[in-house]
Amino acid sequence: MYLSLLNEKQKNLFLGFAYHLSNIDDDFSDSERQMLDSYCVEMNVEFSNETEKNTIEELKNTAKAIFDEKSAKIVLFELIGLAMADKNYDGSERNLISELAEQFSVSQYFLEKCESLLSEYFDFQTKLNEFVLGQAV
Repeated sequence: MYLSLLNEKQKNLFLGFAYHLSNIDDDFSDSERQMLDSYCVEMNVEFSNETEKNTIEELKNTAKAIFDEKSAKIVLFELIGLAMADKNYDGSERNLISELAEQFSVSQYFLEKCESLLSEYFDFQTKLNEFVLGQAV
């Protein structure tokens, strides 16, 4: 939703975080894969093999220098949405997002509010799909 507001370096780091988050629970679902593809389209970037090579620690260290409060909140919001996309927001995903929030000095309240709003958003999207298309997507 907000990824176009990031600069190129931030976009590439976001993709690295998104890739690691998608794989952290050993369940790289179709919905997560589709979300990564849609992020690339939204940001007008391509997912490269270089993105996969960076460790999460390397990404964290690089992120310290390039994210301000607004961009950090965008990244966290979008990562929470990704983690919730497969309806299985597990402990390993939560831990990574909490670590990033702590690193970026973003409050736990912000994370909880994102989860709540995204849950409402996904529920509403399902209702719209059922109404318009006659099915849940």
